[in-house]
Amino acid sequence: MPRHIPVPRAMAVLLSVTLVVTGCASTGSTGTMRMYVDTFDVVWNAALAAVGSLGARRDFDSRSTGVILASIGLPEAGGRVQLEIEVRATSRDPVMSSGTDVTVAATIADGREPDPDLTAALRQIEARYLDLLDAHLNEMRTGGRRPF
Repeated sequence: MPRHIPVPRAMAVLLSVTLVVTGCASTGSTGTMRMYVDTFDVVWNAALAAVGSLGARRDFDSRSTGVILASIGLPEAGGRVQLEIEVRATSRDPVMSSGTDVTVAATIADGREPDPDLTAALRQIEARYLDLLDAHLNEMRTGGRRPF
Protein backbone atom coordinates (compact mmCIF):
# COMPACT_ATOMS: atom_id res chain seq x y z
CA MET A 1 0.00 0.00 0.00
CA PRO A 2 1.52 3.40 -0.94
CA ARG A 3 2.36 5.67 1.93
CA HIS A 4 1.68 9.40 1.97
CA ILE A 5 4.95 11.31 1.85
CA PRO A 6 4.59 14.87 3.13
CA VAL A 7 5.84 17.56 0.79
CA PRO A 8 7.71 20.38 2.50
CA ARG A 9 5.97 23.75 2.21
CA ALA A 10 8.89 25.26 0.26
CA MET A 11 8.66 22.43 -2.29
CA ALA A 12 4.90 22.95 -2.66
CA VAL A 13 5.43 26.68 -3.25
CA LEU A 14 8.17 25.95 -5.80
CA LEU A 15 5.88 23.54 -7.62
CA SER A 16 3.06 26.13 -7.66
CA VAL A 17 5.37 28.82 -9.05
CA THR A 18 6.70 26.39 -11.66
CA LEU A 19 3.17 25.61 -12.81
CA VAL A 20 2.31 29.31 -13.11
CA VAL A 21 5.53 30.10 -15.00
CA THR A 22 5.21 27.23 -17.45
CA GLY A 23 1.54 27.98 -18.00
CA CYS A 24 -0.92 25.88 -19.89
CA ALA A 25 -0.39 25.68 -23.64
CA SER A 26 -3.56 23.67 -24.18
CA THR A 27 -5.71 26.75 -23.55
CA GLY A 28 -3.73 28.89 -25.94
CA SER A 29 -2.20 30.80 -23.05
CA THR A 30 1.35 30.29 -21.95
CA GLY A 31 1.54 32.59 -18.91
CA THR A 32 4.73 33.90 -17.33
CA MET A 33 5.33 35.35 -13.87
CA ARG A 34 8.11 37.46 -12.36
CA MET A 35 8.56 38.67 -8.82
CA TYR A 36 9.84 42.13 -7.91
CA VAL A 37 10.98 43.70 -4.64
CA ASP A 38 9.37 47.01 -5.59
CA THR A 39 6.07 48.26 -4.19
CA PHE A 40 2.77 47.75 -6.00
CA ASP A 41 2.60 51.44 -6.99
CA VAL A 42 6.02 51.42 -8.63
CA VAL A 43 5.40 48.13 -10.47
CA TRP A 44 1.89 49.20 -11.56
CA ASN A 45 3.25 52.36 -13.19
CA ALA A 46 6.04 50.43 -14.90
CA ALA A 47 3.54 47.77 -16.06
CA LEU A 48 1.39 50.43 -17.75
CA ALA A 49 4.45 52.00 -19.38
CA ALA A 50 5.65 48.61 -20.64
CA VAL A 51 2.34 48.07 -22.48
CA GLY A 52 2.98 51.25 -24.45
CA SER A 53 6.62 50.36 -25.08
CA LEU A 54 5.55 46.98 -26.44
CA GLY A 55 3.36 48.76 -28.96
CA ALA A 56 0.23 47.17 -27.56
CA ARG A 57 -3.14 48.87 -27.22
CA ARG A 58 -4.37 49.13 -23.64
CA ASP A 59 -8.00 47.99 -23.70
CA PHE A 60 -8.70 48.04 -19.95
CA ASP A 61 -6.93 48.65 -16.67
CA SER A 62 -8.07 48.56 -13.07
CA ARG A 63 -5.61 49.56 -10.41
CA SER A 64 -7.94 48.25 -7.67
CA THR A 65 -7.91 44.72 -9.11
CA GLY A 66 -4.39 44.94 -10.55
CA VAL A 67 -5.54 43.88 -14.01
CA ILE A 68 -4.43 45.27 -17.36
CA LEU A 69 -5.88 43.97 -20.63
CA ALA A 70 -4.14 44.85 -23.87
CA SER A 71 -3.91 43.62 -27.44
CA ILE A 72 -1.22 43.58 -30.07
CA GLY A 73 -1.17 42.58 -33.72
CA LEU A 74 0.48 39.30 -34.66
CA PRO A 75 0.12 38.24 -38.30
CA GLU A 76 1.03 34.62 -37.48
CA ALA A 77 -2.01 34.51 -35.18
CA GLY A 78 -4.26 35.74 -37.95
CA GLY A 79 -4.82 39.08 -36.29
CA ARG A 80 -4.55 40.08 -32.67
CA VAL A 81 -3.14 38.61 -29.50
CA GLN A 82 -4.73 39.42 -26.15
CA LEU A 83 -2.50 40.17 -23.16
CA GLU A 84 -3.79 39.74 -19.64
CA ILE A 85 -1.45 41.27 -17.09
CA GLU A 86 -1.97 40.91 -13.37
CA VAL A 87 -0.01 43.02 -10.89
CA ARG A 88 -0.37 41.71 -7.36
CA ALA A 89 1.25 42.78 -4.11
CA THR A 90 2.70 39.69 -2.46
CA SER A 91 1.48 40.93 0.91
CA ARG A 92 -1.77 42.74 1.68
CA ASP A 93 -0.25 43.95 4.97
CA PRO A 94 0.87 47.59 4.45
CA VAL A 95 3.56 47.13 7.11
CA MET A 96 5.22 44.42 5.03
CA SER A 97 6.81 45.54 1.80
CA SER A 98 7.55 42.09 0.48
CA GLY A 99 7.24 42.97 -3.18
CA THR A 100 4.97 42.56 -6.16
CA ASP A 101 4.29 39.73 -8.63
CA VAL A 102 3.46 40.31 -12.28
CA THR A 103 1.86 37.62 -14.41
CA VAL A 104 1.38 38.09 -18.14
CA ALA A 105 -0.51 35.68 -20.38
CA ALA A 106 -0.75 36.01 -24.15
CA THR A 107 -3.63 34.30 -25.94
CA ILE A 108 -4.88 34.25 -29.49
CA ALA A 109 -7.82 36.65 -29.71
CA ASP A 110 -10.07 34.27 -31.64
CA GLY A 111 -9.58 31.49 -29.05
CA ARG A 112 -8.18 28.81 -31.36
CA GLU A 113 -5.48 26.42 -30.22
CA PRO A 114 -1.92 27.52 -31.11
CA ASP A 115 0.53 25.24 -32.85
CA PRO A 116 4.09 24.94 -31.44
CA ASP A 117 5.38 27.86 -33.53
CA LEU A 118 2.54 30.11 -32.45
CA THR A 119 3.01 29.06 -28.81
CA ALA A 120 6.66 30.10 -29.13
CA ALA A 121 5.57 33.46 -30.56
CA LEU A 122 3.17 33.98 -27.61
CA ARG A 123 5.98 33.22 -25.17
CA GLN A 124 8.23 35.70 -26.96
CA ILE A 125 5.60 38.42 -26.56
CA GLU A 126 5.34 37.64 -22.84
CA ALA A 127 9.13 37.66 -22.43
CA ARG A 128 9.44 40.93 -24.39
CA TYR A 129 6.77 42.55 -22.22
CA LEU A 130 8.53 41.48 -19.01
CA ASP A 131 11.89 42.68 -20.36
CA LEU A 132 10.32 46.09 -21.05
CA LEU A 133 8.81 46.07 -17.56
CA ASP A 134 12.29 45.35 -16.14
CA ALA A 135 13.74 48.24 -18.16
CA HIS A 136 11.06 50.66 -16.91
CA LEU A 137 11.63 49.55 -13.31
CA ASN A 138 15.40 49.98 -13.66
CA GLU A 139 14.87 53.45 -15.09
CA MET A 140 12.57 54.36 -12.18
CA ARG A 141 15.08 53.01 -9.65
CA THR A 142 17.92 55.07 -11.10
CA GLY A 143 15.85 58.23 -11.45
CA GLY A 144 15.83 58.07 -15.22
CA ARG A 145 19.58 57.57 -15.52
CA ARG A 146 20.53 54.62 -17.64
CA PRO A 147 23.30 52.42 -16.22
CA PHE A 148 26.49 52.21 -18.27
